[in-house]
Amino acid sequence: MARESQADRARARALGLLGLAQRAGGIIAGSDAVLAAFGKGRVRLVLLAADAGANAEKKVRDKCAFYRIQMVSCFDRNELGRALGRGPTVMAGVTDPGFTEKLLQYTGEFCGGEAFDETAGVRVRKAIEHVEQGDPHYPQPPRRARGQPHERDG
Repeated sequence: MARESQADRARARALGLLGLAQRAGGIIAGSDAVLAAFGKGRVRLVLLAADAGANAEKKVRDKCAFYRIQMVSCFDRNELGRALGRGPTVMAGVTDPGFTEKLLQYTGEFCGGEAFDETAGVRVRKAIEHVEQGDPHYPQPPRRARGQPHERDG
């Protein structure tokens, strides 16, 4: 019998934790339900299938960037669905902070490692990126050329 690597054990723990979170009511499953929950502020972590379509991926990445929500894309749709006790699932949202913390820890072990916030599968935006990209939740100081008031300023 082959020995299971540490990454495989972390992957199995993450999938098992997903099932536990689903049974505890801490998961919103399905693309439409997750996208609707963004505006309500319920989603703390988004799990996107690694084999999701380009349009779904872009939509979720943009929403996650806007609402400053972390996103993990380490499982395929069959693994994600099986862990949640459903059919193939492209997207799931975690609503419980405890499950979110543990899932980020486990996925970081097999999907991100030491450079957790710099991998393609797991991307956590830093505060400075929000400012550079004009995020409305991070106000920027007004920009004025040489301190001259603009004609609209009165």
